[in-house]
Amino acid sequence: MDTIFDLGIKYSMVLRLALDIRRILDARVLIFDFDGVLVDSYSCLPAIYMLIAKKIGMPDDLAMAFSIRAIAMEDEADYMMNYDRTSWWPELFRSFGINIDSWSLQKLSDLYQEERINRSRILPKVRDLLECFLRMDKILVIVAGSDGIKGKKRERIEKSGLAHYFRDIFIVGDDVPSREDAIGIVLQKYGVKQREVVVIDDKPRPINTVKKAFPEIFAIRVLFRTILTKAWEGKAAADIEVRSMYELYRLLRNFC
Repeated sequence: MDTIFDLGIKYSMVLRLALDIRRILDARVLIFDFDGVLVDSYSCLPAIYMLIAKKIGMPDDLAMAFSIRAIAMEDEADYMMNYDRTSWWPELFRSFGINIDSWSLQKLSDLYQEERINRSRILPKVRDLLECFLRMDKILVIVAGSDGIKGKKRERIEKSGLAHYFRDIFIVGDDVPSREDAIGIVLQKYGVKQREVVVIDDKPRPINTVKKAFPEIFAIRVLFRTILTKAWEGKAAADIEVRSMYELYRLLRNFC
């Protein structure tokens, strides 16, 4: 049998959850990250690097080692927010005794982009959740980091089949200098207050950046787990954490 103390804790948890749901329901604008929130574009990376190894004629016994090394370097570059793979790929290739010219480097970069588009997968219940928000008359916006080459991130978003759900798409580094600038534009364009905005992201750094600049915005962290790890380490100043967008949909589906 639960003690009065146990019941008090349960009541407190239920009350907190109810208040969090209320904040989401009261929001007028919801701002989403893309990778790790709406789509899984990371699980496919080992297969893509194996394909690249094959394209450059790497023997099978080295292809796996190449893929593992590439993932380790991508993890570090992602943590450093260096999304232009052509800036660090030459070092990757040289570590396997391959000197690659700029034309071939660009061709492989295009292959990487094409394969990542084709192999990315929309995360479970994302479409249902976005449609739920639209039925509530919410304004949906994407604010996402660049892919390092202008236009490439927007291309991935448009080819994902999700772009039509969003009123605006801002690519940090392409369209706006910073995440704070993008959110400032959203606040002004739609005439909303910070408390009427929800931000949904999977990495601590973007959430912490937003909460520092806009402390009254409600931040949701999606606890996305993937083959990359470094950029997901650390504490996020999120108001609530969910295991997945599926969990968020389950919390909200009765209000659609």
